[in-house]
Amino acid sequence: MFIEVFIANLWNSMLHAVRRPLTGGLWLGNFVLEQRPTAKKYFLPQQKRPEHLVLLGKTGSGKSFLLRHICLQDIRAGRGFLYFDFHGDAIPFLLAAIAEEQRRGGMNLGDRLVVIEPASPEYSIGLNPLEILGTQNRFVRIAALSATLKERLGLEHFGPQTEEVTRNALYALSECGLTLLELSALLTNAPFRTQCLKKLSNPEVLDYFQARYEPMSEGMKAAVRNPVLNKFSEFNSDPHFRHIVGQSTSTLNALDALNSGKIVLVDVNKGLLGKHAATLSTLVLAEFKAALFRRKRRDLYTIYCDEIQNLLTSDSDIDVLLSEARKFGLSIVSANQYLDQFPKNMRSAVQAVGTHIAFQLSNDDSQQVAMMLDGGRAVAERLRNLPKRHFVIKTGSYPWSEAKVPDVKAPKASYSELLERSRRLHARRRSDIEAEIQARRPVKVATEGVLDAWE
Repeated sequence: MFIEVFIANLWNSMLHAVRRPLTGGLWLGNFVLEQRPTAKKYFLPQQKRPEHLVLLGKTGSGKSFLLRHICLQDIRAGRGFLYFDFHGDAIPFLLAAIAEEQRRGGMNLGDRLVVIEPASPEYSIGLNPLEILGTQNRFVRIAALSATLKERLGLEHFGPQTEEVTRNALYALSECGLTLLELSALLTNAPFRTQCLKKLSNPEVLDYFQARYEPMSEGMKAAVRNPVLNKFSEFNSDPHFRHIVGQSTSTLNALDALNSGKIVLVDVNKGLLGKHAATLSTLVLAEFKAALFRRKRRDLYTIYCDEIQNLLTSDSDIDVLLSEARKFGLSIVSANQYLDQFPKNMRSAVQAVGTHIAFQLSNDDSQQVAMMLDGGRAVAERLRNLPKRHFVIKTGSYPWSEAKVPDVKAPKASYSELLERSRRLHARRRSDIEAEIQARRPVKVATEGVLDAWE
């Protein structure tokens, strides 16, 4: 082991001495020589960021430190980003950092901040995945949404009839300007369905309902729709998500966020929200993916997330996402604990990203990652024994290096006023949203039960 570590240190020293250094850009950490941090900084050129970053490392190895260190630089530089927080500890840090930057620069950053808070009992952002804006292709968007929800809600095993009714129903709701919450009414209430069909312009969808769904017996209709309604109601009735997807007009505009450089924080704490935290996150990511192709500006915009594979369905083509994102100035940063977290169909795409950063790894991962970094046994040994916040990085054609994330101090600024301003601009009161939902229902019901679910 001593010899292998010595060889790794010697190799790192030689590379450090002879190669042209990366200067300027994103500061990731300080070079490490002979296992000790130096004063020399490791920079990732900004033009390399749209080639994406993958972070690997055990829990507690330092990935969160690096993500926060990078985000702080984006905040101070005025760059926009989308951050998925599945653990609930990053967003308070980021809000305090934004408030601190607001105080330092004398600017009001609440206009540029959007916070998606499913656990907030009073306010809710609006995200209607059925709302189609501008020149978007409704059929393509709805087909993609149907495939996503089929997997997220567990509808894969119910056969082609279930898939067909889901796709056509979602299209009909979309064209009528409705939401996922009206799915039950569309499939069970004949007068309501008749009114909706009058507004349809797609002949194939209209033909499905008139020539195939309507002639079914009530028993057959129930057999086709009940699996769909059962799965959707589990998501739609959850008060955390109901008022987000139940607004006919979205208050989150992904295209505007990309073009104007907004900071969008998605608080999807799995401990509070359960399994459908991933469902909502997937819907948010889908909005940004759809907006990407209509983006006018190509300024750098970054998506940060733990375990990006959880935001993509098995039908998603991650190769296309990564390559198209690069063309439109979008950088994706994914932090993972193990290589095995990536499905096999994603691993080749992950290996092809521009920058790989490895913190302390397990024995199995250290062997594979060492090969990805063009290293040998000595590098694998080092990866198994890296101290906290130390990482090995390889970007592009540059050889691997070892560096250490600087200490990231928690900002202490109060962010209550900042958050309140953001809510006033981008969110609505849940009581108002519920009243709007009830007004769209064919049969009015009392609202106390929904709002009391928070108590």
